[in-house]
Order: sequence, then structure tokens, then C-alpha cells
Amino acid sequence: MLCLLPNPREITYQPGVCARTGVNARIDLSTARSQGYRLTISTEGISIIGHDADGLRHGTQTLFQIRAQCPGPLPCLTIADWPDFPVRGVMLDISRDKVPTMETLFALVDRVINARFREGFGFKEAPIRCQG
Repeated sequence: MLCLLPNPREITYQPGVCARTGVNARIDLSTARSQGYRLTISTEGISIIGHDADGLRHGTQTLFQIRAQCPGPLPCLTIADWPDFPVRGVMLDISRDKVPTMETLFALVDRVINARFREGFGFKEAPIRCQG
């Protein structure tokens, strides 16, 4: 079972594994919706069909996540995904929790980039100074 971020809308596993490394990628406007893609990993190879350039990028990022979790042959599967909104993002609110280290922030940025998000936001409230 793969752990993909964010979770794709549809994922269907098939029997077998794919030992091929080449990827066939193309744009097809009839695929999914804007920024959508269909990633197919089969015994014949790997294909990514994106609705547009963003869809191809999201499909490629999903394939990177799968390869990171499967160092050997890849499982045969089909993934279809598209965003609900034109902008996928994540927000880090450090004003209500401990302040992260730079190492943690860099790791978070790496995860956000590899997880098909387009934007990241940070939020920090100004400290309140009291006379005392």
C-alpha cells in the first residue's frame, strides 16, 4: 500500500510489477479535468496522460513519490487525480505550536514540492509585549 500526498481520487491496483524505467507522457484534453492526469504502471511500461502541462507535472510528481517508496520493480496500478480547486496549497501556522527549526522547514518545503502542491503559506502572529 502506497502513501501518496495528497491522496489521489482513484487508485486501482493490478497484479504484477513493472520493471521498465521509460515513461510515455502526453497531453490529452479529454483526460480528467484541468490539472488532472492518469498514471498507468503496467507490465508493458509506464504512461502519464495529463489534461495539460500541470497535469503532466502532477502525474510525474506522483511517479516520483511511488519510486521513492518502491526501490525495486513498481507495482502495477492506475491512478486518476485532479484538484478540486485551481490552487493546491498548504499552510503552516507556527503561532499555536512550537516554532520549527530551519531543518524542519526545509524538509517541509521538500515534501510540499514533491506532493503536487502549488503554494505554501506560513503564519505567525506578532508577540504581545507586556509592561511589567
